[in-house]
Amino acid sequence: MDINISISLPSIYAIGLGDTECNDPLNDGIYSDKPFLPRNTNPPHSGKTIPQVRKLEEGLGYSLTEPVEWLWYWAWRCRVGQSLNEADGKNFYRSKMRGNAAFTNKAGSDTNRSFILKTNTDREPMRSEGVTTPDNNLFRLTSKTSVIKNKRVCYGIWCLDYGWLKTLTVVETKDLATHLPAWLWHIANDIHSNGEVTQWDYGFGYPLLASSGRSEIIDGWHCRENHIRISRLRILINPNFG
Repeated sequence: MDINISISLPSIYAIGLGDTECNDPLNDGIYSDKPFLPRNTNPPHSGKTIPQVRKLEEGLGYSLTEPVEWLWYWAWRCRVGQSLNEADGKNFYRSKMRGNAAFTNKAGSDTNRSFILKTNTDREPMRSEGVTTPDNNLFRLTSKTSVIKNKRVCYGIWCLDYGWLKTLTVVETKDLATHLPAWLWHIANDIHSNGEVTQWDYGFGYPLLASSGRSEIIDGWHCRENHIRISRLRILINPNFG
């Protein structure tokens, strides 16, 4: 008698490390023996409180089309609830999505189109730069095996499939946004001049996106692989979730 056995491999999670917690690899993949120095160590950001951003290795920007922007906005807004009224919530969103904040790099709410704010309607949509603020955020690895991306030693991580998101309706993306797990939705954080890291007010966050890596459906989520330097992660041995 033949017996078929289905084996479900455990999920692999990692916690993100902040600027002062990790060493950073050089372009040839060799690690420095000193901690990565935050951007506020040197001019023009010396002594300032700034977002602790690092680019993911896909290296692409993502146009915030109407469904994608609604996902971004609603995933945060639905979690804030009544602590902000609608007007204050949109004003806060506008300030955090401006071109010199963290995620949009000169293509933000102050210059580009926002479907949420109904501003700059004759311009191109805002663009995300494909960055993350790793500290204390959760990542879901595609494998424990490291790879070389852009001459850097990296782990693969699962992100939302940007191409799939663009095909959804606003109603669909709003529903999706309310259920995003912590490994697809990260809370933004700042690093201060003394090395302390704090979350942005009201738990403002952002989705992890990818558009060119291998695709899989992970726990029902349409995902693609992106990559992050292994120096930015600590693999969790026995997570109590997932």
